[in-house]
Amino acid sequence: MDKAIGITAIVLLGAIVYAFRRQTATPQPVTLTEETITQIKEIAMSATQDAVDAIAAQLTRAKDEISSEITKLEEQVAQGQAPDLTALKAAAQALDDVVPDAPVEQPVEPVEPPVSDEPVDAPAETTE
Repeated sequence: MDKAIGITAIVLLGAIVYAFRRQTATPQPVTLTEETITQIKEIAMSATQDAVDAIAAQLTRAKDEISSEITKLEEQVAQGQAPDLTALKAAAQALDDVVPDAPVEQPVEPVEPPVSDEPVDAPAETTE
């Protein structure tokens, strides 16, 4: 998504430079005015907002589909039928997979040496 926005901004900047250079007889350095920079930022923000709106619409559709499945399950239970949770589980898993779960770190318990009830022989003293 960010890559598409960056590409859009670069293409827009290239178009501005091309148009500017076509208007002048001799090539001149291009300077961007605050207005031009503001316009580029507005275009990039618009593209970002469009992407956010598309994701929000997709999430709303997913919520509606899950709500519909829950309603069907409630109707099955009300009629005394055993509900089939396959579709609901699949939809819930698809939503859960949107953002990968953080790995769960298992705590490492310290390993203590085994304790023995047998006496331990002390090393013999050496005298020199």
